[in-house]
Amino acid sequence: FIDALPDWTTIVSAANPAAVADRRGRSIPSTAPDTLSAVLAADAVIFAGGTVFKTLAPSTGRHPHALLARGLALARGARLLGRPVVLVGVGAGQLPDRRSRLLARALATGADMLVLRDAASAQILSDAGAPQPMRIGADAAWTLFAPPVRHSPDRPDRGPLVVTLSRHAGGAQHVPTLAAGIAELLAVRADVDGVVLEPWQVGGPERDDLELARELQRALQVAARMDVRIVPPPESVRTASQSYRQARVVLGQRFHSLVAAAAAGTPFVAFAHEAKCEALAARLGQPSL
Repeated sequence: FIDALPDWTTIVSAANPAAVADRRGRSIPSTAPDTLSAVLAADAVIFAGGTVFKTLAPSTGRHPHALLARGLALARGARLLGRPVVLVGVGAGQLPDRRSRLLARALATGADMLVLRDAASAQILSDAGAPQPMRIGADAAWTLFAPPVRHSPDRPDRGPLVVTLSRHAGGAQHVPTLAAGIAELLAVRADVDGVVLEPWQVGGPERDDLELARELQRALQVAARMDVRIVPPPESVRTASQSYRQARVVLGQRFHSLVAAAAAGTPFVAFAHEAKCEALAARLGQPSL
C-alpha cells in the first residue's frame, strides 16, 4: 500500500508496530485511543486485507463479535468525520448467528468501496444480506512478489513436505488423523525426503501453533520413520515463499502459506478449515481437504 500511494503519508495500525515500521510511513499500536487519534488526523481509512467479516474463535481470548464490532465502529466513526472508508482484498469467514450477520452487513454496506478477495466471501456476505453486486479481486499479499514467470523444469528431484500449522484448523483432535495421512503419503512418495513443520503464530492465551507442531512431530515419529523437524515461523510471506522453492509440496493450514507456495511455483494442498483456503485452492487448480 505504501508503494501504491507514494504521495501520501501512510499510518499503519498494528499489534506489533516495530514489525511493520517503514521509513516512508508511520506505525502505531492497534489500541482504540491510538487508532482514533490516527483517524482524526487522516484523509481516508483503508482496511488493508484480512478476514474482517468473521466471528473469533475462543482461543483468541476475545468476544466472538469483537472484530466485527470494532471494525464497524472504526468505519462508522470515519464516515461521521467525512473520511472515505475502503475495504480492499478482505474476506469473510463464519457468520453463525444473527448478530454477526447484522454487523457484517452493516460494515459491508457502509463502506465507500469494497473489494473482496474471493467468490466464497461474496457468497457469505450475500447470504448475510449484503447488497450485490460485489467486486472480487485478490489478497493484497500477491503484490509483494514479482510478476509471475515460467519456472524452469530443473526443480529439485527430492525435497521435504512442508506442513504449515494453524491452531484454528481443528487443533490436537486432528493430529492423529493428519499424522496417519502424512505417513501414508510418505510411504508411496520416494521424492519426499522429510517433513518440515512450520508454526506461523506463536504465543497467545491458549494453545499456539508451536504446541500443535510438537504434538504432530511426536505423532509422526511414531507413524512415519522419517526425519521430522520444526522450524521457526517465517519472518514474512516473502521469506516463506523463498524457502518453499526447495519443497516438493506444501500442506497449508495458513492462507498466506498457500499464497507463498503458489508464488514459489510449488504445488500445495489446502487444509480448508476456512472458506478462504478452499477458494484459493480452487482458483489456482490445487487440491484441498
